[in-house]
Amino acid sequence: MSQMYRKRDRALIFFFTLVGLVFWLNVPGLYAGLFDDTGLPPEVIPLHSLANGLEGTGWLLVAVMTGLRRYRAAAWVGYFVVGMWAWDMTTTTYLPNMPVPPYQWAWGPLTVLILLVGIGRLWRRPDIVV
Repeated sequence: MSQMYRKRDRALIFFFTLVGLVFWLNVPGLYAGLFDDTGLPPEVIPLHSLANGLEGTGWLLVAVMTGLRRYRAAAWVGYFVVGMWAWDMTTTTYLPNMPVPPYQWAWGPLTVLILLVGIGRLWRRPDIVV
C-alpha cells in the first residue's frame, strides 16, 4: 500500500509545487507594473504581493509536507492557503482591467474546487512517519 501512495504522492507534490510557483511568479509581475491600470490602489500592491508570496510559500510547504508524508498537516496548511486564494480571487475579480483570462467568475471558483479536491486526497490519508 505504501507503493501506491508514493506514486500518487509524486503527482500531488508536482501539482502543489506548480500551484506554489504560479503564485510566486505573480509577485515580480506586481512590482513590474502589470497591475497598475487594474483599479487596484497602488498602496495595496505591496500587500497584495506579500499575500501572493505567502500563498506560494504555503503551497510549496504543502508539497514538502506531502513528500514527508505529513498528510494531515499538509491538508491544514492547504485549507488555509486555498482560503487565501478564494478571498484574493473574489476581491479582485471585478476590478475593471484585471489582467486575467476571460470568465474568471467561472474558472476562479473551479480552481478553488480543484485545489480542495487535491487537499481532500491528503486529508483522507493516514499520516505515515518513518
